[in-house]
Amino acid sequence: MASKPRLVASLSLVSGEAVKTKSFHEPRYLGDPMNFTRLFSRFEVDELAIFDFSERFDKPVTQVEVLEGILQSAFMPISYGGGVSNLEQAKRVFALGFDRVILKSVLNDSAELNSIASTFGQQAVIACLNVTKLKGVIEVNGEKMEMEDLCRYATRISKEGAGELLLHDVKQDGTRGGYSLFAEASELADVLDIPVSIMGGVRDIDEAAQIVSSSKVNSVVGSSMFVFHPTRDSVFVNYPKRDIWEEKIKRGMK
Repeated sequence: MASKPRLVASLSLVSGEAVKTKSFHEPRYLGDPMNFTRLFSRFEVDELAIFDFSERFDKPVTQVEVLEGILQSAFMPISYGGGVSNLEQAKRVFALGFDRVILKSVLNDSAELNSIASTFGQQAVIACLNVTKLKGVIEVNGEKMEMEDLCRYATRISKEGAGELLLHDVKQDGTRGGYSLFAEASELADVLDIPVSIMGGVRDIDEAAQIVSSSKVNSVVGSSMFVFHPTRDSVFVNYPKRDIWEEKIKRGMK
């Protein structure tokens, strides 16, 4: 597990354009993703995660030239997620130059998951679980589970090749209304031998620091808090300096 908690910036793409959604609905156009990547590089972000949602909105997939432009603009580790469901698709992602791949649909295919991890290394595989809280249960990638089921599921995919687990709060995503799955993420971080990251609805850097300082959660993936103004609904790219982030974590531990 990483020695220091990471603060990961993320960008969502639809047909090569940077967008932001709320709970995966109504993508809002933000601009040229390469411009965002250049700014994030200047801010020296820990890591960048790219999510291509083109197929979700029945749009043409992002062209390779756009992804290559993003990679050329990035001076940090960068991961990619977007319909990767087999080894051949993963090979194309890594051939472009991405450092890690984010998987969802392939997680129930043990052989394919293991094949991807065996080829590129477990540290290069992030398992993304889209989670929604329901009455009495939680929905994980479309399947209803109890917490015990989720722990068993996460343990299995970690043994089959996932090197990191990303617990994505679907309902809160894009709202900046607060992360609602802290208890679940914390419990998973306690039982798993791989890093656990969280994403979806995190209000600000203070909440992010509180989450990693009060649990074994390894990192926070954020989008809205890095691309919008803190108090206005306008695009404003920002990211804290490393010493500020570390100081907030120390305060949270007291």
